[in-house]
Amino acid sequence: MNFLFILLLICRQDYLIEGILPFHHVEQPEFQKLIHSFSPTLVIKCRNTFVTKVGLKYLERKSELIEELAITKYVCTTADCWTSRRKHFIGFTIHWVGEEDLIRRSCCLALRRLRGSVTFDVLAKTIDVIHNEFGVSKKVTATITDNGSNFVKAFRIYGWEEEEESEDEDDGEGEEDDDMEFMDVANILDKRPALDRFVTYTLPRHRRCASHTLNLVATTDILKISDQKFTKLRNSAEKKIQQIWNKQSRSSQASDFIEKTLGVLFKVKNATRWNSFYDALYRYQNIKEEKRDALYQVFDYFKVVRLTSAEEEYVAEYLRIMEPVADALEILQGERNVSMGYLLPTIVVLKRTLDELKKDKAIVHCKPLLTAVYNGVCTRFDHFFYDNDLRVAALSHPRFKMTWVPDDEIDTAVRLLKNEMLSLRGAVTPQDPICQLQAEATETVANGRKRKKDFFSPLQQ
Repeated sequence: MNFLFILLLICRQDYLIEGILPFHHVEQPEFQKLIHSFSPTLVIKCRNTFVTKVGLKYLERKSELIEELAITKYVCTTADCWTSRRKHFIGFTIHWVGEEDLIRRSCCLALRRLRGSVTFDVLAKTIDVIHNEFGVSKKVTATITDNGSNFVKAFRIYGWEEEEESEDEDDGEGEEDDDMEFMDVANILDKRPALDRFVTYTLPRHRRCASHTLNLVATTDILKISDQKFTKLRNSAEKKIQQIWNKQSRSSQASDFIEKTLGVLFKVKNATRWNSFYDALYRYQNIKEEKRDALYQVFDYFKVVRLTSAEEEYVAEYLRIMEPVADALEILQGERNVSMGYLLPTIVVLKRTLDELKKDKAIVHCKPLLTAVYNGVCTRFDHFFYDNDLRVAALSHPRFKMTWVPDDEIDTAVRLLKNEMLSLRGAVTPQDPICQLQAEATETVANGRKRKKDFFSPLQQ
């Protein structure tokens, strides 16, 4: 590559931005020595110059984004909060479809620090400010967040429609509502600052992240299983496997021994994502099936009690039951090829697969798990089938069309789709559905489904 081009790239702020490098990098003696070895007469700007250039570049990019959003009719935003090094942050992304090429575009809208408690009113204010700052407050069709109680309450109080209260709210870092207490409203108003009485925010429609909701099915709902025999077996098996994972994570010598003995390392789960636990358990099961003796050697070396035959059967049954959940989660977490039209067909296939597993007599230990997962999916997702936007999105998707709709609901689906098309042409106004599509299905799923097989193949049967 031309050295002159490299020098020009380095001397611009692109080098720091694309490489995610700190600004003081340009003042390091080693870096300056490298540049001067290419061009002794080149003057390297100081860090303050690059800070100014990056700030100007941000304003330029922001103006370009605002101009593009100004000619866009509809957008969708996402918001997420997290804590890092005892500091709260909130991030926004925005998504829209280009009117000329119909290609979906995505952009990071903002990343802000939140000071103090991340309460529902703080989130409502931040969301409203960001939307107004980029001129999209009246164009946002929906804002997607997780199930945090602070997000849910913010949209319930300030949203354009009443947010349904349900048991699937994840407290996370959100605030917990106290038990009901009757108080004098006049006293409350008198204690509030005068300006706060008139403060109001305008938030768009709220949609809860389907991936996060499905993640709750695989975690929270399973922890609610009351069957003592199943709970004891699960805790015992997972505790032993966790001990091996801990050995690998906490000791380099242990990690070297495991790699030398097994030829591979275990996957280690992430504390916040259930699918990482599934992948880690999947790797463990593969190692057990291919290198059972070597695996037992690892257990014996670290003085960890081997899994009993019942515990090994539990692991195999758990993976079989949770495989369609992991596949559905992988689909819903897609970034490029997944749209809103994927949600309902994905849930339909997931329920069909779980329902088919109920007939499998080989599942002995994990029947409570299968029941809990199926009921969790029904409880958390069935109300989505009453959402016309989600239904039209699935019906109009070229991949799915009517394949996910029960036979006795096809006529209703056709009328709904026709009315939606007529409403877009201004012929009629949007109407409520004559009857709701049912989530249940009568079609069956083929047995022996492999993990990487097309998830939606049951819809073609």
